[in-house]
Amino acid sequence: MAAICKVKDIARHPPAVIATPTSPIYQVLQNLTARLIRHAYIVDEKGSLLGVASAKDIINFLGGGWKYRIVKQKYSGELWKALCSEPIESIMTRRIVTVNAGDSLVEAINSFLKYDVGAFPVLDEKGRLWGSLSERHIMKLLAHHHAYVKVSEIMSKP
Repeated sequence: MAAICKVKDIARHPPAVIATPTSPIYQVLQNLTARLIRHAYIVDEKGSLLGVASAKDIINFLGGGWKYRIVKQKYSGELWKALCSEPIESIMTRRIVTVNAGDSLVEAINSFLKYDVGAFPVLDEKGRLWGSLSERHIMKLLAHHHAYVKVSEIMSKP
């Protein structure tokens, strides 16, 4: 792991699913399922991150939570019409925790633990969306890393 020490070395660049605020929820849902991922990043025309739409946000909208009120109030309960018409910005999460492409993996791992999230949007030095870092990226790195160190050499002692 010493050779790979920055977020940019293992994060997905560019992110798998990027959408605009006006993208219909159904379009984002299709893109997420086609790529087998759980997070779409919503950006403006300059690439600035506006929000994140997760599988949980969509499930909430479909009837599992408070976002379903949009379907009931605006579309009289017509789920299909709501899915095809409602923009993703209405259900995206706007308060976002991010990591930077130049951050160390240690910083990123600590952020995973601190914020209890499964993925982070990765920003470049100008604050624009650069990529995505998920727990899966960290796990793949660790699964393919051969330290050749005895566990007793790195274990903490009671």
